[in-house]
Amino acid sequence: MAGKCLEQMKTAFKDIIHEFSQHPSITENVTVITCGRDVKILQYYSTNYTKISECVDNVECSGRSPLGAGLVLCLSGIWSAPYCSMGSFGVRTRIVIITCGKPTAFDCENDSGIFEDTDLSIPDIQNPYGLNRIKESVIKLVMSIGRYNPIFVIPVGDDPDICFLGTMIMGSHGGKIIPFHEARQFGRYALNINLASKVIERHPTEVNISKEMIKMEVFGLQNVSERDLEDVREIIEKKHAYRSSICFEKEKEEAEEGEFQEKYAYMPNVGTRVRRGPDWRWKNQDGLGAGTVTGHSERFGWVNVEWDTGLSLSYRYGSDGLITAYDIEPSDEPRILEHEAIAVGCLVRRGPDWKWGEQDGGEGNIGAVYRLKSPTEVYLTGNY
Repeated sequence: MAGKCLEQMKTAFKDIIHEFSQHPSITENVTVITCGRDVKILQYYSTNYTKISECVDNVECSGRSPLGAGLVLCLSGIWSAPYCSMGSFGVRTRIVIITCGKPTAFDCENDSGIFEDTDLSIPDIQNPYGLNRIKESVIKLVMSIGRYNPIFVIPVGDDPDICFLGTMIMGSHGGKIIPFHEARQFGRYALNINLASKVIERHPTEVNISKEMIKMEVFGLQNVSERDLEDVREIIEKKHAYRSSICFEKEKEEAEEGEFQEKYAYMPNVGTRVRRGPDWRWKNQDGLGAGTVTGHSERFGWVNVEWDTGLSLSYRYGSDGLITAYDIEPSDEPRILEHEAIAVGCLVRRGPDWKWGEQDGGEGNIGAVYRLKSPTEVYLTGNY
């Protein structure tokens, strides 16, 4: 990101921060992260808008543009400040990305290689969107993060990759693309969320509130511009993205539970021990050892594996509708405990304090541990 692209980035950023400073009734805590030669936090959560605005003054273009690394770093900010309430709305930490939409890989010159970071283009026959592996990985991150946290994108430069950015933002609930010239208006988004929540409070049982009713309610509260009114209408249309923290946590738990289910007969059963297979391309994610199948992924053609190192990721097994590949294959290598009392992949049978009837299929049957939900809650599978 250089030249006009860099200047527009700074302008858009400063316009948003300036607008934050104009409505002290709502506190906007801001963290600033750059993704260039260094992926780092320039400013941790603060409401000192003058200091925040100045932190990009000396930013220069150098090195690569590892957008994926920046998104991973954003997770630290989300975890430390995940949620707040605004009227009837639950507002989760939002991510604003200012970019030309042309991400690159990590600088892997000295990388020992746990994660895949090479820019290998996927042939069009395998990838109808023409996305390379780097863009594909960014989209996966946005889908994962954006399920719970809205992600907004401001394209900058003369030729931003709108196709990629549009595809990427489809994975974010409540997020959207913000045109560069509307950055300052976006700085009013929290104000308009507050207005939208007040309208919802007045019509708690109505599923669809008409545009005319929204306009009447908003202007009954305060005078706003037509652009603000459009934002309020849009927020109300997307009110599902502002549901309560309890709803979010329930959905998150249900989604996590789904990842531990068996869904396809052709895939290895939950509890199956595996090693890297003939189509492995994931460097040393497996720690050069064995792992255990913990479930069939919601992503068709992928299986979830926890390696004996503790790292849990998904891998290709069979066809995903476009290509057929086997990143893993079954193995008869047992799980060897080191200092753990029990671990995923262990084979077990009923112990001296068993009190669960015939849940194990009968005395002497063996099960495999595929999940440790807590230190005292173990999930088993077996062929009874």
